[in-house]
Amino acid sequence: MARAAPPLGYQQNALLVDDLQSLSGWSNTGGNGSGSFELVQGGGPTPELPNFIRLTADAGGTQFRIKKDVSFPLFNGHFGFWIRVPGGASKVNAFRFFPWLSPHFGSGYYQLNWNASDFLDQLGARWQFVTYRIAQMNAVNPATNPPDLSAKVSNIYIGFDSLAGEDNVQVDFAGVWAGVRQRPKLIFSFDDSNDTDYTVAFPYLAARGIKATTYQIRDRIGTAGRLTEPQLEELQQAGWIIGSHGGPDLTTLSAQELDNEIAAAKDWNRTRGFSWEHYAYPLGKHNEATAKALRKKGFRTARLVDSTFRCAALGGANQALRWPGYGSSQSDLAGHKAFLDDVIRHGEFYEYYSHRIQPGGGAGHVDTAIWQGFVDYAVEQKDKGLLDIVTTKEAHDGIAGPRTGA
Repeated sequence: MARAAPPLGYQQNALLVDDLQSLSGWSNTGGNGSGSFELVQGGGPTPELPNFIRLTADAGGTQFRIKKDVSFPLFNGHFGFWIRVPGGASKVNAFRFFPWLSPHFGSGYYQLNWNASDFLDQLGARWQFVTYRIAQMNAVNPATNPPDLSAKVSNIYIGFDSLAGEDNVQVDFAGVWAGVRQRPKLIFSFDDSNDTDYTVAFPYLAARGIKATTYQIRDRIGTAGRLTEPQLEELQQAGWIIGSHGGPDLTTLSAQELDNEIAAAKDWNRTRGFSWEHYAYPLGKHNEATAKALRKKGFRTARLVDSTFRCAALGGANQALRWPGYGSSQSDLAGHKAFLDDVIRHGEFYEYYSHRIQPGGGAGHVDTAIWQGFVDYAVEQKDKGLLDIVTTKEAHDGIAGPRTGA
């Protein structure tokens, strides 16, 4: 094991627990079917990782995996690894990665069952760096989830399930990191074009030196209780990101309707001189087709409404178009503070989104005092040096790099 910088801007303190540059220590556990694994020389994801391990499942419907005995601390519970599927992810039913912990849970382990259907548009012959937090994995046997971070990892498993009817499916892995983390980051954002983005949030955040992101619904701009175009212009001049929240549930649209809707969202912003590369899924609804359509049009991020989806940073397939979001109406002030404390402890980032800010809150909205209290608490953590408060674009570009060209 060695300390090494994983890709895409992750912190240097991540531990490369196996570079997968040899087969030493790895064994075939089989799963419920037969298969093989081999070391392939050359063609790895980076110059530092020129080689990789290729797993081949002999028959369709097979769960095939390999394991290695290890010994290292769980750290913050974040793992990262390189993965690609030479024949295309449509031949894979699920990917598997799980660490076995000891001694806290005896024979217990935490298993990541990563359904390939979530990322078919992104996985293929191109290498992707994937990160996951152990709390997102399924607990098997342990009594607590998430686990005690003082636990030790005694084994790591990697593998996949081939799709029924698909023989000799191959999946490549290279480099496994533990303790993947970044400097904690918080994004303030707003949905639905409510005028309180401008009348309440803007002055309160500006007085504290904070910029934010607003995801507008173009058909609502200029209507009663909503933002106006001059207000959006002023927000952008102040450093805010003007994203799009679309309109209809994207998952209900035909392929042509989906393409038209994404194009319209992009064009509305672009023709008015607004930033356009950041999107929030209407109702949080998304699937393979929506991510593919957004990527085709050049969008860089797309935010969910799922606070259980936690990540240490962007990382190829699993993050940019499934960006984590935590709604300000989901809890009271104490709950918001606890969530932020957990993000800081694990070295993660997340987006704190709100709808209308008003006294008493209301369905889907947030109480003014709660929202202001959380802003002040976040600023306290920033002033202590524990947290960065950034825009969506700053969070993305800080890891993946800024867009070049049109």
